[in-house]
Amino acid sequence: MHKTSATRYITTSLVLLFTFILMFAARCNSKFRKMESDRENEKAIKAAAANRTKNLLKTIQGIPFTEVKRRFDNGLSFSPVGFQLVPEWRITFPSVDSVTIFSPKKNRFLNAPVMFDHDSIFNVAWAWLKLTYIKKDSIQFMVLHVHDNIIDDEKVHVFMTFYTNDYIKNVLHSDTLKLWRPSRKDTLYIKDKTMLAGKIPDSAFACTQPAVLVSKSKYVTVKKRQYPTKLMAANHTIPIFRQLMIL
Repeated sequence: MHKTSATRYITTSLVLLFTFILMFAARCNSKFRKMESDRENEKAIKAAAANRTKNLLKTIQGIPFTEVKRRFDNGLSFSPVGFQLVPEWRITFPSVDSVTIFSPKKNRFLNAPVMFDHDSIFNVAWAWLKLTYIKKDSIQFMVLHVHDNIIDDEKVHVFMTFYTNDYIKNVLHSDTLKLWRPSRKDTLYIKDKTMLAGKIPDSAFACTQPAVLVSKSKYVTVKKRQYPTKLMAANHTIPIFRQLMIL
């Protein structure tokens, strides 16, 4: 019995459909395998980067460091609104996954976790940092602004520079109070800002030591009150550097 044209058409269509399904499934399977391979490669790259950072930290394990400079990426410690970055961290890495850090509020050293990510990025004392360099007597971190595990590169960059206590004392023959002083570049910047503010009132900026009003009359009292301002709102660098203060 010969097959009709309709029967042959249906058979051919089914064969083609089945072939297409097999090809589509094979292609999807190939893409899935590639995605899995890419994920595994990404994990391997992150793990290798974390191991490199861990090995770098092992070279300074147990050595006490003191922060000597905290600067914006333009080399200044003052922001355009007058906020001053103040170096204050004192740290030691007793192991590659923990850091001992000084808490000014509690006046003692506290232990905090170190969590590694990729590309020399890790979380130290609940602040995201990127290791920019590590040398025999110094290390430097760049502060990262992270939101929902995404790095915001549009924020201004801040760099924290540390020297070993031994280097400060026995090589520089100095102390932290001297090293913490504003640089000449800072001084010239503030002088320019002050001259501009004297000419243009709208150019006024916040000062590190606010003026204090004192009443000369026993009948008048002066009380300082603080209100949120645009300057405070604009200063997005404050929170990340005050996290340590709540310890």
